[in-house]
Amino acid sequence: MACGKSTVGKELALRLELPYIDTDELIVSKSGMSIPDIFVHEGEAVFREYEKNTVHYISCLPPHVISSGAGMLCTKENAVLLKNNAIIIYIYRDFPTIFNIISNDKNRPMAYGKDYNEIKKLYDFRAQKYIAHSNFMVENLNTVKTCTESIVLKLFNFYGNTD
Repeated sequence: MACGKSTVGKELALRLELPYIDTDELIVSKSGMSIPDIFVHEGEAVFREYEKNTVHYISCLPPHVISSGAGMLCTKENAVLLKNNAIIIYIYRDFPTIFNIISNDKNRPMAYGKDYNEIKKLYDFRAQKYIAHSNFMVENLNTVKTCTESIVLKLFNFYGNTD
């Protein structure tokens, strides 16, 4: 949720020389609607079904860098499938920064129109899921390049040479 997944993901894919996929872009492509339009016209349950189908699809792919929607790990089925088929990186950003980014963003249907406490509750719930299921965490406090290099270093330390 506004932690820089898409921006860092694209940079990481370049750095690792891997294809890049954004799950929200896949959902938009498959549905023919924007994420907010899916929520308005079909509802959150249908969006989560699109999300589940996308997880099944990406779980069968060869190595890619994948940016997922922030709620992707909130269902047990998605979390288990991703945990078994991917390296999950939790990109942490502090809540006040995230709140300032998303509080009035119409493209974020889970947060738009909600007050500070409602968004904080959603943030805390999702953070718990990412902490529980991620292989490791990096903080996105500086530049995209710094965050990306932190991920590369952790991948190297955890899994071996990434060059």
